[in-house]
Amino acid sequence: MPCFIALYFPSVSFFIHFAVVGAALLGLAIYRQWFGTKRMYSFLLMFAPVVLLTILFIFTISLSSYRWARLTAAFNPSVDPNGMGYMSIMVRRLLEGAVLSGRGNIPIEYVDGLTEPYSIFYTDLLLTALVSLLGWITFAIIMGALLFFIVKGFMLCFKQKSSLGLFVSVAIMLTFSIQTISYIVFNLGIQFVSPISLPLISYSNTATIINLVLIGFMLSVFRTGDVVTDEKIQSVAKHQRFISWTGGKLIINFKG
Repeated sequence: MPCFIALYFPSVSFFIHFAVVGAALLGLAIYRQWFGTKRMYSFLLMFAPVVLLTILFIFTISLSSYRWARLTAAFNPSVDPNGMGYMSIMVRRLLEGAVLSGRGNIPIEYVDGLTEPYSIFYTDLLLTALVSLLGWITFAIIMGALLFFIVKGFMLCFKQKSSLGLFVSVAIMLTFSIQTISYIVFNLGIQFVSPISLPLISYSNTATIINLVLIGFMLSVFRTGDVVTDEKIQSVAKHQRFISWTGGKLIINFKG
């Protein structure tokens, strides 16, 4: 239910983000058998409403001519080259002219936009601009750094000994991963939903501050992960008599 709150912004990006993170955390809890139920039945109970909500989500989009046109143009921008598909066509033309290293073959109509401060190439299309101006080698370096951060982060997540530490760290790493993937897909020309940001790289003061706060939480979890563990739940002992005779021994229980 919390993911539907994102529709009041409205923002499909936030909706998908909350839905994916929530489903992943619930699936992790089921896999670790924290509910004490059989995994197969629990996963069925979990995915049944997810499938129904996905169908409902697609049906809702189909009722909106604007969102349906945007979905269609995301995969086939040529259906509306001067409208919904304009940005996708622009990105793909820029990437087609890019080279391995250095400035690529940039169409004349996009030159001013790439050099104009505070344009979309400094926010939502930063990777596209870097590839066009500096080459694919820049893209590879940035992706390598982000991939290392994500893989290393998840490796540390699954070393946590406490449920709270695992949940917090995995939620944060999923947030970074979804932001990164959605931003990359958008910059490769598939633009169904607008990206939030490229963590710690793209221009966005609010997103950068939030991501830094999340990193602070995650580092705190990693710092205490080796010493903080869940307390084991012990079964309640049966009430013992004050004086009892067991195995030929007289036992006086002062603790009761």
